[in-house]
Amino acid sequence: MNNKQQLKDYSPEFHKGIILDDSTDSSWKPEEMLSFIDVERGRNIDIKWTSVDIGPNCHKIIITNKSVDQFFRKDSIVATQGEAHWEAICGRLSVLALTKEDELFERKLSSVTRGSGINNLPKPPVRPR
Repeated sequence: MNNKQQLKDYSPEFHKGIILDDSTDSSWKPEEMLSFIDVERGRNIDIKWTSVDIGPNCHKIIITNKSVDQFFRKDSIVATQGEAHWEAICGRLSVLALTKEDELFERKLSSVTRGSGINNLPKPPVRPR
C-alpha cells in the first residue's frame, strides 16, 4: 500500500503483514504511526469513514528513500509530542538500509521479478463494505 486508505483491504485472516511502499501520505498523525508500527498489540487505525483492526503480530515493512527522521517527521513529532514519543517510535523500528549494490537487494528484487514474488500470491477475499 502507499497510503493509509488502502488499509480498508486489510484482512487479518489473510494477511501476515503490511508493506507500506514509498508512501507520501502525510495524513498519519504521530500517535497513529506509533500505533501502526506496534507489532506486539492489536491496534485500531482510523481511515476515511471507517476503521481497521490490525491484530497483534502483524509485521509491517516500510519501504522509503527517506531517512527515518524525514519519513516520520521527527521535528514535528518532537515539537508536538515530545522527545519521549519520538523515542517510542524509534524503539519499535528495525532499520535495514539497502542500496542497489547490496546482494540482498539484488536477490530479493530478482525473486520478485522472476515471477516467484508478490505478483503470484493469491488475492485476499473481497470483504463486503
